[in-house]
Amino acid sequence: MISLRANVVRAASAIGVLTFFAAGCSATPKASVTTPGASSNAPSPGSVALAYASDIFTHRLSEAAELMVPTDEGVFASLEPIMASNAASATGLAIGSTLVSGDTAVVVLVGTLCSGPPPTPVPVNSASGGMKCVANTDPHGTDPAFIVHLEEVSGGGWYVYFPVPTPGPS
Repeated sequence: MISLRANVVRAASAIGVLTFFAAGCSATPKASVTTPGASSNAPSPGSVALAYASDIFTHRLSEAAELMVPTDEGVFASLEPIMASNAASATGLAIGSTLVSGDTAVVVLVGTLCSGPPPTPVPVNSASGGMKCVANTDPHGTDPAFIVHLEEVSGGGWYVYFPVPTPGPS
């Protein structure tokens, strides 16, 4: 059973991945293979990760939720109100790299992600602002905002999951 602290840290990781306000937790696969994309009928991990991120940053949250592993649907549901109430956008989003290790994959996206407080009426003479953007051009970058973790479920198909953080040295 996962402890309350692990769930809180896991949720913080999810927020980091989704809106990059909190630091996420990314693990490097033990044995990984770079794959340019699957050639089967099933969507590749990269295409699922890209669809998921695109859904998040265009506020298609119900579509993004359908790409989650069932065990993380509750975590996602608890974050939906936060994501829905914030402004978000993505430009130039693309698959940077895909690392597959058994039934898990880590996809690094490239592009620019912007997030900020909910839009409010702005007086005509005030400067617009509030949106903060981060960009990643490194296909092997380590910024958790651009890293999507996936798991292949039995019966096929890749689904996004939020990794459970491993405790660091104390």
